[in-house]
Amino acid sequence: MNGVHFLCAQNNTTKKKNAGAKKEQEVIDIFSDADISFSHTPAAKQESEQKNLLKLDLIQILNGNLILNYERVLSSRLGIELGGGLSYSRYEILPFLSEIEDADVSYGNPKFGPYLSVLLKYYTDNNDAPEGYFVGLGTRYSSFSFEPRVDYFYNGFTSLESCKRLDLLRILFGHTYIWDRFVSEAYIGTGIKKVTEVAYIYSRANVYQKSPAVSKNGLFFTFGYKFGMYF
Repeated sequence: MNGVHFLCAQNNTTKKKNAGAKKEQEVIDIFSDADISFSHTPAAKQESEQKNLLKLDLIQILNGNLILNYERVLSSRLGIELGGGLSYSRYEILPFLSEIEDADVSYGNPKFGPYLSVLLKYYTDNNDAPEGYFVGLGTRYSSFSFEPRVDYFYNGFTSLESCKRLDLLRILFGHTYIWDRFVSEAYIGTGIKKVTEVAYIYSRANVYQKSPAVSKNGLFFTFGYKFGMYF
């Protein structure tokens, strides 16, 4: 009798241990499943949807160019930036960034003209676009003009009628920093430009004819700073 009773007690204890282990395993599995289900947070989804940047080039304002840039993130390494605005290059604060080739030319009253640019950007470091160091390749076009001078000038005097600039190749190196919804971007660049100028040639007071367009190719250096919003 004692032996039979001992065997039954042992069997009950084993069942209780197995049942307890099974319950413990079920509890762990429940919390494990819950952890997996909560791993896809709304914040990750929200971050992936923030692919737009709107920036104003503050340095170019000093040279008479009011430029608004829109950048769209294409992938974790690529972005494309489109720029548009107005050129009004007359009173340049940074003359070494001037659009005009002839520094000694005379001007009449200035007129606004279009400014357009496109830039493909490749982000080089471990941060996802659009943050970190980048290399940009693109082009840009700007045009502005001046009214004729009404002063009394001797025969053969000239003043600038229009200036058009096309960057045949534009290479930029820069860094983009994002905090909260704000964007800060600094860049330097170089490339090949083509500048086309037309002049007024005066025969007497307020009597003139336009010269043929003269184009010059050359290298350029540029730098800038952009500030804007990330959304």
